[in-house]
Amino acid sequence: MKLEAVSIQSFRSIQDVTLEDCGEFNVIVGKNNAGKSNIILAINAFFKSLNEGKLIILNPPIGELIDYHNYSLEVPISITVFFQLFPDEMDGLIQDIRDESPQAKILIDYIEPELRLAVTVEVINAPDQFAYIQKMVLCKSKSLMTYDKEFVFSILNIYPRDAKKLVKDFSRLAEYDIIDILKSDAIDFASKNTSLPIYAINLIKQISETKVLYLNERRKPIEEFEASELLKFKLRRGEAQKLRTIQDTVSDFLGVDIDVFPTERKILGEDPEAELDVDQSLVQVNGAGIREALRLILDYELNKPDILLVEEPEIHLHPALETNMMRYLKTIGQECQVFITTHSTNFLDTAEMQNVYLASRNNATTIQRINVEEAEQSIPRELGIRLSSLFMFDRLVFVEGVTDEQVFRKWASTCDVNLAQASVGFVPMGGVRNLAHFATEATINFLTKRRVSIHFILDRDEREDAEVQRLSTRPGAQDKLIVLNKRELENYLLSPKAIAQFIQFKHQLVGSKENKVVEIAEIEQAIDTCAEQLKDVAIERRVAKISCPPIRPNRDAVLNSDADISLIDKLKEEYNRQKQQLTQLEQKLETIVQEQTKLVESDWATKKRDLVPGDLLLDKVCQSFGVRFKKEKDSVRLASFMEKSEIDSEITEILDSFV
Repeated sequence: MKLEAVSIQSFRSIQDVTLEDCGEFNVIVGKNNAGKSNIILAINAFFKSLNEGKLIILNPPIGELIDYHNYSLEVPISITVFFQLFPDEMDGLIQDIRDESPQAKILIDYIEPELRLAVTVEVINAPDQFAYIQKMVLCKSKSLMTYDKEFVFSILNIYPRDAKKLVKDFSRLAEYDIIDILKSDAIDFASKNTSLPIYAINLIKQISETKVLYLNERRKPIEEFEASELLKFKLRRGEAQKLRTIQDTVSDFLGVDIDVFPTERKILGEDPEAELDVDQSLVQVNGAGIREALRLILDYELNKPDILLVEEPEIHLHPALETNMMRYLKTIGQECQVFITTHSTNFLDTAEMQNVYLASRNNATTIQRINVEEAEQSIPRELGIRLSSLFMFDRLVFVEGVTDEQVFRKWASTCDVNLAQASVGFVPMGGVRNLAHFATEATINFLTKRRVSIHFILDRDEREDAEVQRLSTRPGAQDKLIVLNKRELENYLLSPKAIAQFIQFKHQLVGSKENKVVEIAEIEQAIDTCAEQLKDVAIERRVAKISCPPIRPNRDAVLNSDADISLIDKLKEEYNRQKQQLTQLEQKLETIVQEQTKLVESDWATKKRDLVPGDLLLDKVCQSFGVRFKKEKDSVRLASFMEKSEIDSEITEILDSFV
């Protein structure tokens, strides 16, 4: 049988969630404290409750006060697992029911191969803590959410009050097998039997034999036990191949070689003690990442479970090892069912992910299956937007480049704006020229449907107010577009005090023997002087924006023209049209220069620091003091020297809008 879905009620942060359509490899992602771990903990509790094959469990693995949703003991914890029975299992069940309950023949005729087995375990803590199998039914696969109303065949059904009575009886006769004392009209078995039918016993036994391995985030280090188990493979006749298989697996996925050797210490009559080597060194002296990855691989290979539950398999792993670990888990998913919780975006951003679930939490944990195919269709991979950005964040901020993201993050930290808590993610677009590609209708609609708040932040560059207004009021836009008031982000780094600290830092970095203190007044003067030197650059860039438009011959005009002329003539006609446009522009050049010079002059006295290219201005100022400013690597450093009071109010308002 295969676990197909699980429904959980009133357990810890979970009020009511259902994990549907489970596959071979299932990934549960979400923010911290979203309740991801509670889902696989509930799955483990279900199987652990049934591992002795009993109907009543007097010491269930869960049931303390903290296990109840909102600490309310009045509502029992309920965990329902839906199983897909394989053809031979379903045939065997039908035959067992027919043999034991011939009077149920009419009902048996309605049992079809596609039915699912739903088993519910309830945990009660009043007056005594216990768990019991509350219900076993066969239901339609399409009615998992309403199986209690749409079941086809009921195998057993126990009401809570009757379960409490059974527990009283059972506690007095604890030494007897539960099946021998279940002679009660209180239990509703199929066909009104007064004792537990054999086919129900067989189903419970079959479920109890499911091997489940649960690895929480606090995993034990590899110890002598694991080394001893591997040594047994090495020393026992016919089992050396098992060790070689494990060695090959570790080598393939982790890139290291392991071996095991007996220690010199040995007690007479006992198995020899063992030591595990990784790349010819004791496992204990290897890095935490290798030890964690090896721990997980050995846990699986030595136990070979039917279901593997892992919390955060990426702990301590380098990104490359994370990817290899994911490949390993997907590989073993062909042999056992794997469920993992993770914070790692690598598990979500890798292709061929089908069973990905997003856990989120407001008052209670909710879960939804991520439609990866829809995301990939709506947002092409070539845009570089990671799938994790679409599902792991509540707010996405599209910026022109990586440097912009770094500076905004630094400013947010200085202003005590917690971007992580607000679930804010950044997407660098690789320049404003890519805005149209990122702001497509499909992308915006998909993110809006996901209730992701969208911000676009653009440098002003040489845009006039009318162009900014036009961008900000695009018809049907569902995102928030912010165009900076100053030319570019670097213009907001012009803090004299921070620049002085940055210059001193640069001198220390190169080991300068001079420790001259740079006065803030000197920086102020240098900024004004260097800005004056860049006045012509500011004018030239405005002129270039107008006079150097992109030349794009109209391809459709060439291919779709109805004119009865050759292709070469069509192309020449299109080229001539482009030449005419350039000629007209050439005739206006003097006017353009005069107009743009006048515009710059009109604002120069009060806004010259805002109008010139910020990165060029910073570099000129730094050169005045013997150092250089490189935008890509120095912007975030300079931002780190700024105090909250030095950050422009426009920037602080933008940061506040994120949260």
